[in-house]
Amino acid sequence: MSANNEMPKLSVVVPMYNEETNVEKTISRIAEVLQQIKNWELILVNDGSTDSTQQKAEAFRRSEGRILVVSYHTHRGRGRALREGFKVASGDIIVTIECDLSYHPRYILALYSELCQNSELDMVIGSVYMPGGKAINVPRGRLAISRLGNKILSFAFGAKLFTLTGMLRGYRRKSLEMLSLESDEKEIHLEIISKALSLNYLIGEIPVILQGRSSGKSKFKLMRTASSHVLLSLLEKPMIIFGIIGIILLIAGLACAIFLIVLWREALLNPDRPLIIVTAILLIGGLQAFFFGFLAIQQNNLRREIFRLQSKIKKNNFSNK
Repeated sequence: MSANNEMPKLSVVVPMYNEETNVEKTISRIAEVLQQIKNWELILVNDGSTDSTQQKAEAFRRSEGRILVVSYHTHRGRGRALREGFKVASGDIIVTIECDLSYHPRYILALYSELCQNSELDMVIGSVYMPGGKAINVPRGRLAISRLGNKILSFAFGAKLFTLTGMLRGYRRKSLEMLSLESDEKEIHLEIISKALSLNYLIGEIPVILQGRSSGKSKFKLMRTASSHVLLSLLEKPMIIFGIIGIILLIAGLACAIFLIVLWREALLNPDRPLIIVTAILLIGGLQAFFFGFLAIQQNNLRREIFRLQSKIKKNNFSNK
C-alpha cells in the first residue's frame, strides 16, 4: 500500500508478434480483469508484426485511454519487446504476460496482489512446476524438457526456484529499473533472474496453470531455447563443464598411470611406449581444466561485481533527480 492508502498503479506489458488471431480476445479478457482495480494501464508492444496485429491493437487503444501501443517495424525478439514496454510503463508494479493467454488473465491480479501484500518481494514468478501448478494440453516432450531445464537452471543459478524461464511475472518497477537489461530474445528471463540474484533481490513464486495454445502459431524454438539455456547455465556455473572434463581426464590419466606402474613392476615397461606421453597429457589436461574452471569462476564473480557497481551508480542517479 502507498502512503495515501491507495493501491499502487499496475502496468501490464504484453509483447505481440503476428498475433492477429489472438489480439482481440487477449485485450478484451485482460481489460475485463483489470476493471477490478482502479489504477492500471495495458501496454501492447507490437514486435514488428507482418500481419494486422498493430491495426487491431490500435483500434483498442482508440477505444480505451488506458491502453498504450508501442510499435516498431522490425522484429527484434521478446526481450526487446519487453524492454520497450518497461521503458514506457508508469506503474509501481509491472506484470508481463503472454499474448496467447496460455496463462489466464486472473493471474495478473494474483501477482499484483502478492506484491502488494508482501512489501519485501522484488518480483514474483508464476510457476507451473511448483506444487499446485500444472500444464494442460502441452506436448509431453516439450514439458519434460522444460521441467528438466528449469531444474538445471535452478542449480546453476543457486536459486531455490521452480520456474526461471516463464514470462508470467510481476515486478516492482523500482527494482526492475536497477537491472540494466540487454537481451533481445527470450534469454531476458534468465538475465533478469541472474541480475536480480546478484543484487540479493527477494523472488517469490505462485502456482499457476499453463494452458496449451489454442490459436495462432507458437514461437517456441526448442533447440535454440535449449542451447541458450545450457550456455547460460555454464556461464553461471562454469565449473560444471570444466569440472566434468577435468575429472574425466584425471581418471583416465590415473588409470593409465596405474597400468604403467603395473608394467614397471613386472619389468615390461618400455620407455618408448606412447602411453607414457598420453598419461602425462591426460593428467596435465585434467589439472588445466580445473584451472580454467577456477579462472571462469573468478571472471563470473568480477562480472557480478561490475553489475552491482553499475546498479549502485544508477540508484544514486535516480535519487539525485
